[in-house]
Amino acid sequence: MDVLNSWADVPDMEDVTFLEYTRQWINVQSRGGLFKVSDDVYRFFRLMEFVTKAEVNTNNIGTLKKTNIHALLLTALRNDKYVMKTWDKIRSKLSTELGNLLLTKSHDMLC
Repeated sequence: MDVLNSWADVPDMEDVTFLEYTRQWINVQSRGGLFKVSDDVYRFFRLMEFVTKAEVNTNNIGTLKKTNIHALLLTALRNDKYVMKTWDKIRSKLSTELGNLLLTKSHDMLC
Protein backbone atom coordinates (compact mmCIF):
# COMPACT_ATOMS: atom_id res chain seq x y z
CA MET A 1 0.00 0.00 0.00
CA ASP A 2 2.89 2.37 0.72
CA VAL A 3 4.12 1.91 -2.84
CA LEU A 4 0.74 2.85 -4.30
CA ASN A 5 0.48 5.85 -1.99
CA SER A 6 3.91 7.01 -3.12
CA TRP A 7 2.69 6.93 -6.74
CA ALA A 8 -0.44 8.97 -6.04
CA ASP A 9 -0.76 12.43 -7.53
CA VAL A 10 -1.34 14.33 -4.32
CA PRO A 11 -1.19 18.12 -4.42
CA ASP A 12 1.80 19.27 -2.43
CA MET A 13 2.75 22.93 -2.29
CA GLU A 14 6.43 22.04 -2.10
CA ASP A 15 6.32 19.47 -4.89
CA VAL A 16 5.57 21.47 -8.02
CA THR A 17 4.91 19.57 -11.25
CA PHE A 18 7.17 20.16 -14.23
CA LEU A 19 4.39 21.95 -16.11
CA GLU A 20 3.70 24.22 -13.15
CA TYR A 21 7.43 24.90 -12.79
CA THR A 22 7.71 25.94 -16.44
CA ARG A 23 4.58 28.08 -16.15
CA GLN A 24 6.07 29.87 -13.14
CA TRP A 25 9.39 30.32 -14.95
CA ILE A 26 7.64 31.84 -17.99
CA ASN A 27 5.67 34.20 -15.76
CA VAL A 28 8.90 35.41 -14.17
CA GLN A 29 10.68 35.80 -17.53
CA SER A 30 7.81 37.39 -19.42
CA ARG A 31 7.58 41.13 -19.58
CA GLY A 32 4.36 40.92 -21.55
CA GLY A 33 5.83 39.80 -24.87
CA LEU A 34 5.88 36.01 -24.55
CA PHE A 35 3.17 33.95 -26.19
CA LYS A 36 1.95 31.46 -23.61
CA VAL A 37 0.70 28.08 -24.78
CA SER A 38 -1.55 25.51 -23.15
CA ASP A 39 -0.11 22.51 -21.33
CA ASP A 40 -1.13 20.24 -24.22
CA VAL A 41 0.68 22.41 -26.77
CA TYR A 42 3.74 22.53 -24.52
CA ARG A 43 3.69 18.73 -24.21
CA PHE A 44 3.35 18.44 -27.99
CA PHE A 45 6.40 20.64 -28.64
CA ARG A 46 8.38 18.83 -25.97
CA LEU A 47 7.53 15.41 -27.43
CA MET A 48 8.51 16.63 -30.89
CA GLU A 49 11.81 17.82 -29.44
CA PHE A 50 12.50 14.38 -27.92
CA VAL A 51 11.79 12.61 -31.23
CA THR A 52 13.89 15.11 -33.19
CA LYS A 53 16.84 14.76 -30.81
CA ALA A 54 16.64 10.97 -31.08
CA GLU A 55 16.67 11.09 -34.90
CA VAL A 56 19.24 13.86 -35.44
CA ASN A 57 22.09 14.12 -32.97
CA THR A 58 25.86 14.41 -32.83
CA ASN A 59 26.25 10.62 -32.90
CA ASN A 60 24.52 10.13 -36.25
CA ILE A 61 24.74 13.48 -38.04
CA GLY A 62 27.56 12.19 -40.25
CA THR A 63 25.42 9.34 -41.56
CA LEU A 64 22.62 11.74 -42.55
CA LYS A 65 24.57 13.67 -45.21
CA LYS A 66 22.46 12.49 -48.14
CA THR A 67 19.27 11.99 -46.16
CA ASN A 68 16.17 14.13 -46.53
CA ILE A 69 16.04 15.13 -42.87
CA HIS A 70 12.66 16.82 -43.32
CA ALA A 71 11.10 13.56 -44.51
CA LEU A 72 12.96 11.57 -41.86
CA LEU A 73 11.61 13.77 -39.07
CA LEU A 74 8.06 13.89 -40.42
CA THR A 75 8.00 10.10 -40.60
CA ALA A 76 9.45 9.72 -37.10
CA LEU A 77 6.97 12.23 -35.67
CA ARG A 78 3.99 10.59 -37.39
CA ASN A 79 5.10 7.16 -36.13
CA ASP A 80 5.43 8.28 -32.51
CA LYS A 81 2.23 7.36 -30.69
CA TYR A 82 2.70 9.99 -27.99
CA VAL A 83 3.23 12.80 -30.49
CA MET A 84 0.17 11.73 -32.46
CA LYS A 85 -2.00 11.26 -29.37
CA THR A 86 -1.11 14.73 -28.13
CA TRP A 87 -1.63 16.22 -31.60
CA ASP A 88 -5.07 14.58 -31.82
CA LYS A 89 -5.96 16.09 -28.45
CA ILE A 90 -4.92 19.56 -29.62
CA ARG A 91 -6.59 19.18 -33.01
CA SER A 92 -9.88 18.07 -31.45
CA LYS A 93 -10.18 21.48 -29.80
CA LEU A 94 -9.81 23.40 -33.07
CA SER A 95 -12.67 24.71 -35.13
CA THR A 96 -13.57 22.59 -38.16
CA GLU A 97 -12.31 25.28 -40.55
CA LEU A 98 -8.94 25.62 -38.83
CA GLY A 99 -8.62 21.85 -38.45
CA ASN A 100 -9.24 21.35 -42.18
CA LEU A 101 -6.71 24.06 -43.04
CA LEU A 102 -4.05 22.40 -40.88
CA LEU A 103 -4.88 19.00 -42.36
CA THR A 104 -4.48 20.39 -45.89
CA LYS A 105 -1.20 22.13 -45.04
CA SER A 106 0.24 19.04 -43.34
CA HIS A 107 -0.82 16.88 -46.31
CA ASP A 108 0.91 19.32 -48.70
CA MET A 109 4.08 19.11 -46.60
CA LEU A 110 4.09 15.32 -46.71
CA CYS A 111 3.46 14.99 -50.46
